[in-house]
Amino acid sequence: MFKSGEFTQQYVEPKGPGELDPDRVETHGVELTVDKLHELSGKAVMKDGNYKKSSRTEAPLKTGNLRVVDDDVMGHKIYPVDDDETNNYEDGEVIEMDNPFYKLYPGPYVVAYNEIISVPDDHIGFVIPRSRVIRTGLDLSTAVWDSGYKGKGEGGLTVGMPSFLEKDMGIGHFVLARATVYNQYDGSHNNENI
Repeated sequence: MFKSGEFTQQYVEPKGPGELDPDRVETHGVELTVDKLHELSGKAVMKDGNYKKSSRTEAPLKTGNLRVVDDDVMGHKIYPVDDDETNNYEDGEVIEMDNPFYKLYPGPYVVAYNEIISVPDDHIGFVIPRSRVIRTGLDLSTAVWDSGYKGKGEGGLTVGMPSFLEKDMGIGHFVLARATVYNQYDGSHNNENI
């Protein structure tokens, strides 16, 4: 049985000092936010019991507003918008970005969350994407978070079309379910990113 957000929030430490933002506590979970994005490249080697990850590069953060111009041949062109609007860009939609953001191209990424998660005894954790993520052509995936895991976890983000994603935005819901547990997690990812 899945636990309530009220129960789950006690196992989520917020970014920075202070208490968890009550707006991040949902009916059946706690919203996780984007800390960093990593672009993937090269190759991955998957073997039973062993693997080699793709190369990672931290995606650069951008600031400022953008002008997006549709182009039948190339899809669209993207230009920065200066504060004084003196540049003579083509007509196009202006996307106002109030906070730093990532400009993403189609392909695979790894998203690192801001929050530190602790999965309690007799429970299992999952991250489920926010519906707005799915409805905008992105897909957030995660593995099972075992009982005993603690860390600032990561998930897979697959981008289906050029996208702009704000840093620190809510991207997924962390949920807990009661589970019969064989043993506590003690793997190499415990205490990751903390």
